[in-house]
Amino acid sequence: GVLVAGEGEVGGHAYSVGFFRSWAHPEVAIFGLAPAQLEAAVSRLGARVRGGDRFEHGDVADGVLEGRALAFRRIVPRHYPAFLAHAVWYHDGARFPALQAVWADEAGRFPWDRWFPRDLRDAQPVLFEPEPA
Repeated sequence: GVLVAGEGEVGGHAYSVGFFRSWAHPEVAIFGLAPAQLEAAVSRLGARVRGGDRFEHGDVADGVLEGRALAFRRIVPRHYPAFLAHAVWYHDGARFPALQAVWADEAGRFPWDRWFPRDLRDAQPVLFEPEPA
């Protein structure tokens, strides 16, 4: 995986490189947590994918981040150069699928849920198309 340090108000992020080539699984990016948590999450996802687990748009997974569920959303390819640059280089272009692993707050609410804490909302950019209301 690749860890990208945060700049100013923007938290860092981490993402996989090679899930697609090795296991025909979308690359996965996660944002806005401490660097060690980000790296651990990508590493655990890699171990699960290697073991046969599949994550797709709309899935929710437990056991990747301590105390928080993850929801998976398809990243729109126009965001790849800014956020998945090494994966674009590795795959020789943006012709690969990628998912954003969006974490819930401690109460299990996601950023699109009504009572998700406002102070956590900016930690995770929206790189996916919003769900139709």
